[in-house]
Amino acid sequence: MQIVWNSSMETGVRTIDRQHEELIGMINDLAAILETHPDQATLEDILRRLKAYVIFHFSTEESLLANLPDQQEHALAHLAMHREFAGQLAAQGETLRADDAAALQGLLDYLQGWLLNHILKTDRQLGQLLNRQAVESAGIERVVSR
Repeated sequence: MQIVWNSSMETGVRTIDRQHEELIGMINDLAAILETHPDQATLEDILRRLKAYVIFHFSTEESLLANLPDQQEHALAHLAMHREFAGQLAAQGETLRADDAAALQGLLDYLQGWLLNHILKTDRQLGQLLNRQAVESAGIERVVSR
């Protein structure tokens, strides 16, 4: 099953949304190659690219979280989710074999489910916090500039 990006997934933070679209594309690529029974090298290549992009994306979100000092609880929970996901991806990727269809499907199901849940809940909440901060900062700047 392919994930189709739609407006319900938008966080309101274009950088995050573009990165989410890219992650969904990579997971969809993984789903597509699993249907063709990939060789080990192809599987390892897509997993390596996915892991690298996940690290890049999480670092983007974590940089944005650092700009929300009054949201420590959200930041800590968000970081814990990132660590758990990266750990699962690394652990499953280490032992995955291209000829193990059940394990490949299990990984794909995990990636799709986790990403959709994370985007629709945690990242949308992050987007709201960042957008609220931007509005408040703009309001403060207007008052100061008067």
